[in-house]
Amino acid sequence: MLNKYDFVNSTEVDQFIDFLRKKIFSSASQLQQYLDDYKWPENRNGLYFEQTFEKVVSLRAGLKSALNRHDPEQAFDICCEILRWGGVVVATPNIKKLKEIRSKGNFISNLQEARTFIQSYIIDNENFHLPMNSGFSKIYNLLDDQFIIYDSRVAAQLCSLVKQCFNGNPVIIELGKCAYQAKANRDPGKDFPMLTGKPKKHFESNIKAAWMLQRLADEHNLLRFSTDKMIFAYQTALFVEGKTL
Repeated sequence: MLNKYDFVNSTEVDQFIDFLRKKIFSSASQLQQYLDDYKWPENRNGLYFEQTFEKVVSLRAGLKSALNRHDPEQAFDICCEILRWGGVVVATPNIKKLKEIRSKGNFISNLQEARTFIQSYIIDNENFHLPMNSGFSKIYNLLDDQFIIYDSRVAAQLCSLVKQCFNGNPVIIELGKCAYQAKANRDPGKDFPMLTGKPKKHFESNIKAAWMLQRLADEHNLLRFSTDKMIFAYQTALFVEGKTL
């Protein structure tokens, strides 16, 4: 059972947030540099931070509208779009899963159920039976603007920082890592469990990470952004730094 209030106000999270504020994100100029270094896809036609945030905000609005109108086709198209943004090859198996859900006629109810989990303050993770991996974290990020994308880069960097903060004892926060296809090293170490193929554990790490970045954004808004944009900025910084470890 995950209790948001108990988790974000725990001594361990207090210590980690303090570590992030003082050691990692200590100044606006430092955070801005991370955002300036961001570009995805990493080629000349990639999107920069502001463009990416605008794209995500637009997709969120579109998905919210589709859910309100119970329009599974528009919802499906938007989910496929955010998956392809992460790369066509990695998107293919997740799109196949989306088609399977759609064929059963419960596409909208699946997304609504995911949103309920994301927005709950007390979560019985044993009851989580929805698809969950790096790709689906992108979809679920569209359901709530305070839920983050927990892909291999973000997971690797966040796990690495937990390890630094607690002197090599990552069990304190209990986050996991994601599999990756890049040639660069993106493994924070054997201390962190692999989340690939374990949807419940992936969701647990994802929601914990989202809760921590939400608290960081609320208490340490370096760039004077709205809360959702500040969370996205911290997520982006982790993504940039998590390319290699």
